[in-house]
Amino acid sequence: MICVLSNTYDPYFNLAAEEYLFKNTDEEVFMLWQCHSTIVVGKHQNTLAEINYPYVRKNGIKVARRLSGGGTVFHDSGNVNFTFIRHGEKGKLIDYEKHVTPIINLLKKMGIDAQPGKKNEILLKGKKISGNAEHIYKSRILHHGTLLFDTQLDRLNNALQINTGKYHDKAVQSNRSKVTNILQHLHEKISVEEFMTYLFENYSYTTNALRYHFSRPELEIVNHIAEQKYNTWEWIYGYSPKYSFENKIKLEDREIGIHLEVESGIIRSASISGDFFKDDEKHLLTNALIQQKHEEEVIRRITNHILPNQIQDDKIDRIIEGFF
Repeated sequence: MICVLSNTYDPYFNLAAEEYLFKNTDEEVFMLWQCHSTIVVGKHQNTLAEINYPYVRKNGIKVARRLSGGGTVFHDSGNVNFTFIRHGEKGKLIDYEKHVTPIINLLKKMGIDAQPGKKNEILLKGKKISGNAEHIYKSRILHHGTLLFDTQLDRLNNALQINTGKYHDKAVQSNRSKVTNILQHLHEKISVEEFMTYLFENYSYTTNALRYHFSRPELEIVNHIAEQKYNTWEWIYGYSPKYSFENKIKLEDREIGIHLEVESGIIRSASISGDFFKDDEKHLLTNALIQQKHEEEVIRRITNHILPNQIQDDKIDRIIEGFF
């Protein structure tokens, strides 16, 4: 087994590094990594339905999609992510217990009474400290999980606070859980860097694993995967399952109704109703939205082009927000 300690906070690089090690090497891997504020959705989720879009945009939180299924998680520099990549036997590839047990054991050595949960999570005093997901490729299993060490829980809760009534789809839905940070349960306070070092050194020592560094050619491949896949609109948003979007907003005591049918992130049909817009404006907006990305920049460009100049910028912002 090899151990990888990532030195970047870039979520797209780290997700690409996982995929490279998973699909292009024969090594068994233990990897630790972190990200700056990022929401990571599961492979089969509708990204826009999982996030508090206005809050995410306003606070500069990145959005990413991972290779595995499961629900949405929040990463920041107070969260530590762990990855296992292993060989498996056919019919026995999915095994959450096998991969959370060594993490739980390491936490117990620190005095943290962590326990496995019923939804593939790790719990501490009944609250979630780790969400986990797995993915299979041929005879290999990728398992990764979060460890909430000193995460900004207010940002986590705000970023994942969604209005589920707007989106209608058959995508995998996240189950929101009460969460807690590991740090507040430690008798002796340590930094997140010390926590990572503890996990990395203890696991590599007990398994006789070797520290691994990417070569320059490997880094080029990983960066290419990050740029061409993980950091693209097509993967993050366009990969979402087909969905319907409905919303109503009030402006100046008048109403705007928005209905979109979206497939592969592209608006296939649209309807604008209510008494805020004139009929010709509704007609122009509806036609202009067809075959466009369900994306803020695109909708802002269309809206600014069609709507009269006398509509104030704050109202334009409110209208655009209504599309998400």
